[in-house]
Amino acid sequence: MATLYPQQFPKVPNPDDPEFVAYQYLKMLPDNYTVFYSKKFKGTGSWKEEGEVDFVIFDGSQTLLCMEVKGGRISYDGEEDCWRQNDKLLAPQPDQQAADGMRAILKFVEREGKDLNFGWVLGFPDCLLPEDFRPPSRIPKQVIIDQEGFTNIQLSLSRTEKYYKQNYNKPGIPTLAAKSLIGRL
Repeated sequence: MATLYPQQFPKVPNPDDPEFVAYQYLKMLPDNYTVFYSKKFKGTGSWKEEGEVDFVIFDGSQTLLCMEVKGGRISYDGEEDCWRQNDKLLAPQPDQQAADGMRAILKFVEREGKDLNFGWVLGFPDCLLPEDFRPPSRIPKQVIIDQEGFTNIQLSLSRTEKYYKQNYNKPGIPTLAAKSLIGRL
């Protein structure tokens, strides 16, 4: 099982809470994974004074992902370039939230993480996206995990990690540097 921080879900366990659902799946990842829930960053030099990432997922050596989780029925409207949750406009858009969180983490672990493949992923644990789902052209399908993808979270994250490794081709970091990175986070 993955190491999670905090070790217990910090809110009342609720199967209707998409972050609780994601937490349950993520803790089933293999031992080499470390997952941080609701990680906050302050003073990282980004345009926001404080940022928060739903989940920071580190594979222990090569890839660090920031996951933004949204519950309910998720859709994307290409004509208006907007995401909707249960037919209501999502603002900010989930990909923007994930990218902002990733930039804050990059700044925070700049020195320790220079050889890591960084990326973000969208998690929709309540929503089964249709076969013909077309994400925005700026978002490859490998960085979206829907309800079905959560049922095999290791395979889904493996696809996401592969995408970022192919794009950034960073070598990863040795065990001592990984322990230092985890300690900072």
